[in-house]
Amino acid sequence: MFRAPSGSSSPLPSTPPKGGQLADSLFGGTNPSTTPAGPPPASFTHLSTTPAGQPPPSSNFGSATFGSGNIFQANSSFGQNNVFNHSPSRHQDHGFRGGDFDDLMQDDEDIMGDGLAMQRKPPLEKPDYLAAARSFANVPPQLQEPDDLVLNTEDILENLFTVIKEDMGHRDIEHYVVAAVNSLSSLWDSKSPASPVYSGIGPGDKADPITKISWLGSLLMKLHHPGPNESRNTFASLRVSGHRKPIPEVLLQWLDTHHNPFPGDFEDLINYAPNPTAHERFWDVLFSLVVRGQLSKARQILAQADFSYAYTAIDDGAEDVGYHGAQLGNVDRVIKRAAEMLDKCPASESGDWNVTGAPWSAFRNRVHHAVSDLEQFAEGNSADRDAGASQSMSANNFNMPSVRSDDFSLSTMSRRAESKVPWTIYQNLQALYGQLLGTRQEIVNSSQDWLEAVIGTAVWWDGDEGDGMHENLAASRRPGRRPQIARMVDSQPLKAYQQQLASSLRQITADDEEGDLQVNPTSAVEVALACIFEEDLEGFIGIARGWSPTIASAIVEVAGYGGWLGLMQTASDNIVDMFTDSDLHVLQYAKQSDKRLQKDDVLSHYAGLVSRRQELRAADQVREGWQLAIQILGRLDNRQLSNEHIGKLLDKLEFSEGPRVEQAISLCSKLGLGKESRKLSERYADHLLQESRNFGDAVLHYARAHNQRRLKELVNMLVSYCLVTSSAWPPTSSLDPTMSTLLSSPQAALSQLRRHDTEASHLLSFHFAGYATVRRFYDLRDQDVIPLASAAPLPRLSSSARKAAAARTLIASISSAADSINGGLVDDSVSSVLEVDGLLVLLGEALPFLTPDNSSPEHNASSNVTLSQPQILALLRAAEDISTVPSGVFAQCEACLSSTLAHAHGTEVPSPRAALKKSTSNLSGSTFSLINSGDLESKTSNGHASSVGSSGVLVSKGGAEVKRAWDWRKGFAKSARGEDVVRVLRLGLARELSRCWMGAEGGA
Repeated sequence: MFRAPSGSSSPLPSTPPKGGQLADSLFGGTNPSTTPAGPPPASFTHLSTTPAGQPPPSSNFGSATFGSGNIFQANSSFGQNNVFNHSPSRHQDHGFRGGDFDDLMQDDEDIMGDGLAMQRKPPLEKPDYLAAARSFANVPPQLQEPDDLVLNTEDILENLFTVIKEDMGHRDIEHYVVAAVNSLSSLWDSKSPASPVYSGIGPGDKADPITKISWLGSLLMKLHHPGPNESRNTFASLRVSGHRKPIPEVLLQWLDTHHNPFPGDFEDLINYAPNPTAHERFWDVLFSLVVRGQLSKARQILAQADFSYAYTAIDDGAEDVGYHGAQLGNVDRVIKRAAEMLDKCPASESGDWNVTGAPWSAFRNRVHHAVSDLEQFAEGNSADRDAGASQSMSANNFNMPSVRSDDFSLSTMSRRAESKVPWTIYQNLQALYGQLLGTRQEIVNSSQDWLEAVIGTAVWWDGDEGDGMHENLAASRRPGRRPQIARMVDSQPLKAYQQQLASSLRQITADDEEGDLQVNPTSAVEVALACIFEEDLEGFIGIARGWSPTIASAIVEVAGYGGWLGLMQTASDNIVDMFTDSDLHVLQYAKQSDKRLQKDDVLSHYAGLVSRRQELRAADQVREGWQLAIQILGRLDNRQLSNEHIGKLLDKLEFSEGPRVEQAISLCSKLGLGKESRKLSERYADHLLQESRNFGDAVLHYARAHNQRRLKELVNMLVSYCLVTSSAWPPTSSLDPTMSTLLSSPQAALSQLRRHDTEASHLLSFHFAGYATVRRFYDLRDQDVIPLASAAPLPRLSSSARKAAAARTLIASISSAADSINGGLVDDSVSSVLEVDGLLVLLGEALPFLTPDNSSPEHNASSNVTLSQPQILALLRAAEDISTVPSGVFAQCEACLSSTLAHAHGTEVPSPRAALKKSTSNLSGSTFSLINSGDLESKTSNGHASSVGSSGVLVSKGGAEVKRAWDWRKGFAKSARGEDVVRVLRLGLARELSRCWMGAEGGA
């Protein structure tokens, strides 16, 4: 790799034999120098530095001769040029040339060390990648991802949110976050149409957007959530850094999976004929494998290496390829030692990539010894090496001018000439050991691009703080380094590696003079990648949202759960946050508005995009955009903001279908958005009353809305229609399914509601009971006339038993309606299931149970029915209470009575919609008064009331018949007053009570 410089015109002294006992003991045996006296040939001549003839005999090296001619010829699998079709050579990439005098001089300085003159460099300023990122974030994000990607991503995040909320404080949530990260990465990779391994830095600018962001997102999330350490095989405690996968292992796995510039290099080299060493890029591939952590492959190459075919022999001045004789023996020994070092690496022995741990520290010590042994064996006690090192250290330590370049060139050439190990092999092995020790320059030299260089330097970092990695091999061995008691990498490995990645990126790009290792500012992928290394999440998300709002928002959400979203503020932000507003005012400092990346802002914007999707379909689910948007907004950290956004979203939607409303209410309830759920229920109930007669769902949703006023109005309207029409209203055939369920199975319906909303169940149970009771009375009354009329299952009773049951139900209703006027005094604090407004009509319904002397059984219900004395007294008490109430209350009751009698004489009741509309505009009036005689339409064309037959059949408008077992209203004129009903009732009750007393005396 390194060729000898051009020779000088002045003769050079012969090189005496070097080595000594120490070198002999290290590698076994004494080995005279094989280097001839005199100057080495010029590099362009490629002449051998080995004297003609047989080498000196040696028990260690044996005898060998350099072969003549080209021994490869037809065996080469690379064609005539004998070059790889992929990666360039190491010296082509980084400017190493065999005859470059200055390079050799610099190499000599690096090896000997530069002392204090190479003082610690000031920290490099952070590049403004955010400015470059903003140039790519000007395009408004658009939701163009496939439906299944959106839905499956949302399912993973919603599950993560649910388990974290349920198990908060009980377990380490890192378990859940790691599982979610793995699922998301697999999902996104599966949606990427191209291979995740690229020869360049990530997908090209014309690649699919999902491919680009998934490539970057996998690195970002794996870096922050590496998962469990597989060598420990446990999830036991991911809070403990030792139980997590080491960051170097994460970086290397990602590099191997997502960025491999030349994936075929290893196979091409290992299969190269006649031997891998015969290829000119043998060392370049080996270095690349080591940098990328593929030590087993590197070891495999060394195991197959036969340096009798080595191409580097030409670089060392041989006329043909391959080392022979003593040189070959020496090469085999030093290569064997290097292979042993690879085998002893903790990563090779036990898969341990915790490169900052104790096993790696011990390994680095072995490498240091190996470097010393190599130098001692190759150069022995070379006076030139010692002098060069001494002069370099002395000059640098005291900031003195260095010795003349000519002196260094002579020293280097002398060392090269007298080395027992061919100089190219010697230098490459030192480079290999430098990589194992974490030498930045060696790692950068072996990297194909800045991405590989940044990750390589971070992976092989030893964890010591300060100026980062060692610049060269000499710096890595410099004595007197101050031991550190506590290192960040031991307590906060992620933070330490993030700083190291950022530092490496800045240093590598700053030191790159040729421009080969610079972030391409015109490539959004490279800028976004640099933002990751610089911990500039705001810049990264700004770019990523333009590619995929779904994946970008998912990354932000995971960052929020993982606790690394808030780490975006800079040091200056932290300092300013320490002062209050008054402090800043005194300091005359204008505190900048907080424009940092906020999870709620990103999710809110993404929810807006999702809500515009009409429908999203996947293999096993179909969801509307608004549903997904509400679910996303429900995960905002700011609950007030979440409620506001959800409320605005719901206000824009039209809910006219029950299933859609149920989905929305269920979603709001699941998210704990009770207020929004109640608002939605009320909106839907209002819609039902305006557009339909679906009273059951309206009652249910008013209860779920906790709107007691509207629920009470609706129930009172239903009761009033029953009383005015003297029938079960609406008819059974017109009931909606919910109303039928409430009437037939009230306990089951209320129990189901109670599981979700206890208060709604209580409201519905209380207010609906009055209507159910009144309706049951009419069902019992008309069971013989309309056998299938009842919505509620009724027992099959005899006629007398059925009438007795009807009487009990009616008197219970009368007692409830009269609860608030006990003794004639109105008590507003009394809550009854039935309003007092219908009491006169209910008392009128009791008249058929009282048998007048001149009435016939067909006109009343008294046949085989005997009211008990308590029932009679209850009716008397209600009659007395209604007679003594204030005139205003009595007027309301009389209004309902007038409507009832008007309907009996042929007028039509107004529509429920009109009645409820009037109820809303006139809250001070009675609900029952809304259906009064003034609102009724005559059913006859001439304006006269139609007559009611004795059969109790009312012919309504349109020809439909309402059948009744009896109708108490036919005994009263349309103009009858409330006093008339009370007077008739009192007379009948007095007669019934006297019969009870007479019966009791007769029995006595």
